Amino acid sequence: MTPREYWERLRRSFNDEYVEEVEKRQGKEDNHDAEPVD
Repeated sequence: MTPREYWERLRRSFNDEYVEEVEKRQGKEDNHDAEPVD
């Protein structure tokens, strides 16, 4: 594996984790907004 391939894989895995974290936060916010207000 070349250094370029290594960094591509590292960056891709980092991006995937970041996207998942962002989606979790957005999901929480969406659920919070969807809750009925008494």
